[in-house]
Amino acid sequence: MPPTEHAEEIPSMLVPVAAGAAHRQQLCDMIGTSNLFGDLSREKLETLAKYVRAFTAAKDTPIFLEGSYAGFMCIIVKGRVKIYRDSGGGRTVLLAEADVGNSLGEMSIIDGLPHSATAVAVDEVTLVTMTRADFTRLVDENPRLATKILWRFTRLMSQRLRNTSGMLVDSLDVLRGR
Repeated sequence: MPPTEHAEEIPSMLVPVAAGAAHRQQLCDMIGTSNLFGDLSREKLETLAKYVRAFTAAKDTPIFLEGSYAGFMCIIVKGRVKIYRDSGGGRTVLLAEADVGNSLGEMSIIDGLPHSATAVAVDEVTLVTMTRADFTRLVDENPRLATKILWRFTRLMSQRLRNTSGMLVDSLDVLRGR
């Protein structure tokens, strides 16, 4: 896939640092730091590296914005990111803080819908990204690896949903005075 097609989906404030065959080993090492893909074999990491790019973002740079379609997920290789959601009336709620090894934006890869929250770099971050188009290409070219990744996405989203459900129940208990 031509770099311009990939770059159209990545915000312009993210600065490219590694892509393509010349950086494949560096990308493998970066992917290997992730909680999502760190236990894959080196061979699978090398295959996955064909479908990702690395970027940096300066402190306070938005990685993606709630409601915007960016069509990519990312893995934090260096630095920290805060995830916020608009709670109405101009207020934002901090949902989480993510650091090295964590991934963000998987839902937009799966459902193609806009991001459900805003992610902002707390300090300078390095990210490995995969666009929805790159994931679709991975599905077509390497369905076995894509299936493994889909299972990992499913488990991750299930864990997040369980955590969110627990927080919702706790909040309802507080509101009811229990």
